[in-house]
Amino acid sequence: MSARNDPPRSMLLVAGFSNFDRFAVGPMLFAFAATFSVSVSTAAAAATAYFISYGVSQPVWGVLSDRYGRIRVIRIGLTVGAVGSALSAMAPSILLLSTARALTGAAFGALIPATITFIGDTVDTKCRQAALADMLAAMAVGSALATAMAGAVAEFTSWRVLFAAVTGVSVAALLQLSGTKETLLSTTNPAHPLARVGMVLRSRWALLVMVFAFLEGGLVLGLFALLPSVIEQHGPSAASAGAIAAAYGVSMLAATRAVKRISSNPLIPLAIGGAALIIAHAVPSVIDGVAPLVVTAILLGIVWAAFHSSLQTWMTTTVPEARATCVALMTSALFLGSGAGTAIGGRLLDAGHTKILFACAALLSAVVVTSALIARKRYVSVMKPAS
Repeated sequence: MSARNDPPRSMLLVAGFSNFDRFAVGPMLFAFAATFSVSVSTAAAAATAYFISYGVSQPVWGVLSDRYGRIRVIRIGLTVGAVGSALSAMAPSILLLSTARALTGAAFGALIPATITFIGDTVDTKCRQAALADMLAAMAVGSALATAMAGAVAEFTSWRVLFAAVTGVSVAALLQLSGTKETLLSTTNPAHPLARVGMVLRSRWALLVMVFAFLEGGLVLGLFALLPSVIEQHGPSAASAGAIAAAYGVSMLAATRAVKRISSNPLIPLAIGGAALIIAHAVPSVIDGVAPLVVTAILLGIVWAAFHSSLQTWMTTTVPEARATCVALMTSALFLGSGAGTAIGGRLLDAGHTKILFACAALLSAVVVTSALIARKRYVSVMKPAS
């Protein structure tokens, strides 16, 4: 397939849809609890099952994508995900709902890595980060719609309606993909799946990017998940929590548009996103209140658009013959880092060390950003990234 400058709309639909499904469960936990007469913590098992299976499935889908093709894997993921969503809509108990959500999470875990890899296969290197910025914008729209719609749908109709709608959108996405051609690279790679994993793990550049992704997961996703808990220290407020989510989503959507304009030089968005990461944690380490946390959310949106897309672009060039496996392993590292960040940060919050938490995060961010900039500059000078 010849190189292009932007991702097909079908890929953007898949990316946005994946994030919609992932973010829709949180606002519906109270509805689950009410339907099945269980506690909210018990109802949260549905979300936990989804996220665990989503993260664990990443390397499997990456290997399958390198073996059988990106589009084929996306189609399988959408098909199985549609079944899981339909079962979710009909679940008679919280146990069966959690099981159905685990199936759905494992299936939809295929979508984002395969989409990133498809972009890596088909978009020219110089335009790749701009294309990934478009994908992140679609994901931002998906998460914003989920946050805005899921709770309202559950309250005014039923949470089952939303899962039924997800089933329908899965089928629509499958139809949208009918005209999308498979990439040549993914269908002409005869290497054994474990051999491809070995190729990635033997690449020092791929391993380095995975380390950065792990640390980014903790510093961005892990600590972002704790912001509502920090807000509660200033008094519970649904409006404040909503402002945090809205600030992050709007910021990321706006920043992806800016990244498209500066992505020709890979160091620029990496540096801008890195600076935003440091400041995002430095601000609440010295200033109390909700307003600094909104600033942090805005800056983290910029980080995700600029710094994270830089790591994604970098990873797609490290081992092009095992590109999907690379991206999947990076995603797994990101999720593991997110879990570690939330666990470590949660302990510091429980001990009342909020400012220490953010101060440590700012210092670690400075180390990560400086190291990433040095390594990326070195990579550009010694390697000629594959397109």
